[in-house]
Amino acid sequence: MSGKFYAAYVPATGRIAYVASNIPSVTAAQRGFIEGLFQHEGRHKGFDLVFGSPAMKRAWFLQAAKSMGKDVQNWLSYYNLPDTPEGRAKAAEEIIVDWAKTGKVHRLVDRLLAKIAAWIRRAFPRLKMSYAEIRQMLARVDDWMESGEEAPRLIGPLEAEPAFGRGAGSEKNQRHNRKSTHLLIESSKKMTHAGNWCYVRLQTKKQPT
Repeated sequence: MSGKFYAAYVPATGRIAYVASNIPSVTAAQRGFIEGLFQHEGRHKGFDLVFGSPAMKRAWFLQAAKSMGKDVQNWLSYYNLPDTPEGRAKAAEEIIVDWAKTGKVHRLVDRLLAKIAAWIRRAFPRLKMSYAEIRQMLARVDDWMESGEEAPRLIGPLEAEPAFGRGAGSEKNQRHNRKSTHLLIESSKKMTHAGNWCYVRLQTKKQPT
């Protein structure tokens, strides 16, 4: 695996591979982990994790739908879906996420972003993602899902300078890589209540001679 991305999600296998030599810090690894989780689970199942369960997610969006008036009704009409509790919850989720992606300022968007931010902090207490960064992540995940492409999806800035790769064989960098691996695996257990949600591999690239 080559390139400057942090990780790649391969839909065909359901696996995520992290490239340690491209990841400049533990914080960057954590950010890649969050986005990789949403890539692997999909946005809908990702929200199940954020809210605690599918039932709790449905209840939250159903409550939100009550204050959204014609927006929900128009969405249901446009997609020719029945006006049921499940339909209204789905409509509210899609509308609020679309608002988040397009930069709309709305109290329901802020409440959703706050939920996601709190969930991230539970796993990574020192990781701070702004609302703008979470909006961008949701947009990327949705764009990839809607494209239907089966090609690997790259995670992280392609222009990132490799950091772990410099002197990758040194004892200090080996300790750093082991620490990052431990953080990612332990956090997968916290965020999914199981340690086997995906395949995580931190790979150090060989340096050119």
